[in-house]
Amino acid sequence: MRVNATEPGAIGSDNTIDEMQQIHRMATMADIVNAMNYLCTDAAGMVTGQTLPVSGGYPLQPS
Repeated sequence: MRVNATEPGAIGSDNTIDEMQQIHRMATMADIVNAMNYLCTDAAGMVTGQTLPVSGGYPLQPS
């Protein structure tokens, strides 16, 4: 049995958060669904007990 989770970041079009993300765009529901779909495929067969952040790099800051 595999148990995983997604950790969505901000979803929408708020430009104030957009500037703080590493990929410079807000996540969409499709981004979250794609991550969840991946976790359900055989490609993620050896992934278990993990939380997958889907946040566009926020709150990472450039070094």
